[in-house]
Amino acid sequence: MAIEITTPQGVTLQTEGKYCSGNITVIPKLQEKIININGDVVPDEGYAGLSKITVNVASAPVSGYVIGEPFDVELDVDTWNGTTYSELIISNYKEGPYGVQVGLPTNSSAPEMQAVIEAALTIVQVRTLVASDDGTTPQRIALTFSAVKQPTTSLKIALFGLEAV
Repeated sequence: MAIEITTPQGVTLQTEGKYCSGNITVIPKLQEKIININGDVVPDEGYAGLSKITVNVASAPVSGYVIGEPFDVELDVDTWNGTTYSELIISNYKEGPYGVQVGLPTNSSAPEMQAVIEAALTIVQVRTLVASDDGTTPQRIALTFSAVKQPTTSLKIALFGLEAV
């Protein structure tokens, strides 16, 4: 007969006057643990289970992620110099506080997405171009991209982390 112990207080076996002179109380030996890493938590040898687990694992900072609406652009295939795309200039925008990241537009077709994935784009330089004193040229941002594989077609991408000025 199996006896399940579902509480840390244990169970009392009603044995008095049947098998022995008193009841037998069975209490599991439980352990408290403090953990500092992600992963499975199991009791050490000699313990039946865990009574308390204190978790001291830092969470990922939400502020470190680039958020905001995507800014869709197309990198023309003829503008690539090998695996470098020099200076995509976008007027009236600046880099947000958490940087700029490359993503895929929500309306991309499968071949368009595959082309971006195969290129494995990285933004290698972000420059802010200040507005002219006379106001004829607005503030702009200049982005230089690098690709692992030279694109053979124009790439439709989404930029995240741009802020309007």
